[in-house]
Amino acid sequence: MDIEIADIHLTEELYKKFISADFPSNELRPLKMIKSLMKNGFYSVYAAYENGEITGYACFLKGKTIKNTVLLDYFAVRKDLRGQGKGSLFLSQLVGHIRKTEPYVSFIAVECENPEKTSVSEKAENRRRRIRFYTQNGAVITDTGWYVFGVDYNLLVIKTSDKTVPDNFAENLYRLYMEGLSLNPFFREIAKKRIKIYPLN
Repeated sequence: MDIEIADIHLTEELYKKFISADFPSNELRPLKMIKSLMKNGFYSVYAAYENGEITGYACFLKGKTIKNTVLLDYFAVRKDLRGQGKGSLFLSQLVGHIRKTEPYVSFIAVECENPEKTSVSEKAENRRRRIRFYTQNGAVITDTGWYVFGVDYNLLVIKTSDKTVPDNFAENLYRLYMEGLSLNPFFREIAKKRIKIYPLN
């Protein structure tokens, strides 16, 4: 599997062909916003290839003052390739790629919807399955809840270095998140009231 960092044009292709189909509309950032974030250094996109064909993608929200942490915004492999271990392979190689090309990044933050915050058994199991995928591939569940725009998440972290996860990891992630919103002051003010950090235990 080969990994390539995507430019604006490849990102647009990934968005139109895959991302917009893989995620519900209420979870999608507008393509215009993603392009703006990329142009201003707050976003990066990676594409995975096998035999010259796109097999998956990963999108990250980045900060300028918080450089040791990135937030995994979207991650998926192509629908017809799922269930074959390619997601685990991609994630493993992606972590290795970041370790080599972005050595200042020590932590990848992952948001997974909290399975305890839904009464629908099917939704809860889907959320547990997603959490299992990441924990089986090296992620650790933190003891922090992360409430963003009406959704409760478990906050997970994947280490890309031997550094210890700082006690203020969630606060740093919040700062990273708000940096990206600096391009839209109105939305930033709304976000201040709709993002909360709380202990799970």
